[in-house]
Amino acid sequence: NGDRKAEPAMAYDQGDGTMRIYRWLSDGDSFNRTSDYDSGPFRLSAVGDRMASGDVDGDGRDDVVMAYQHGDGTFSYYVWRNGNSAARVWYDSGPFNLGQVGGRLVLGDFNGDRKAEPAMAYDQGDGTMRIYRWLSDGDSFNRTSDYDSGAFRLSVVGDRMASGDVDGDGRDDIVMAYQHGDGTFSYYVWRNGNFAARVWYDSGPFSLSQVGGRLVLGNW
Repeated sequence: NGDRKAEPAMAYDQGDGTMRIYRWLSDGDSFNRTSDYDSGPFRLSAVGDRMASGDVDGDGRDDVVMAYQHGDGTFSYYVWRNGNSAARVWYDSGPFNLGQVGGRLVLGDFNGDRKAEPAMAYDQGDGTMRIYRWLSDGDSFNRTSDYDSGAFRLSVVGDRMASGDVDGDGRDDIVMAYQHGDGTFSYYVWRNGNFAARVWYDSGPFSLSQVGGRLVLGNW
């Protein structure tokens, strides 16, 4: 709602092929229920965990984005402006298997134009991965250059992928937590979502299986 306080939203599968976005507002000390969004036919089973928020149209208020797998093997990005307007499709793909993405969808302003854009990490099945990227023109998403890795197994990342401005340059970056075979893990960082990966942290013994996909970035 543009009041500079973040508020939670959850997408709820109603079990009849429709869904509801539950929303709350923040008063700075608690969350308070507000109006919800009810969909027409919309199967959250085709979305999985591919839901993210960010200001994709540059109006100063965050929006909700979901990646939806269609039965014909394509997918669409659906956008709910300000988290409560009617859904609109901002992008339709060619053949693309979101099963190789899992829940690795993030939004961030990777190019510094004050509009968030989506990025997805795709397991190529050969021990490498690709970060697919789009740009926002304020009304749709448009494909841009991708990042292709060397040897990098997304199976040891799972859904531990997040975005935020970790270097303070005004543009968001991508971070993944990667479990090594020796029981340690590393934080890998892609500056602006497309630079070559760099390791920003190496741990001692640490089992990321106890974390699951619960990785977030914030300006604490």
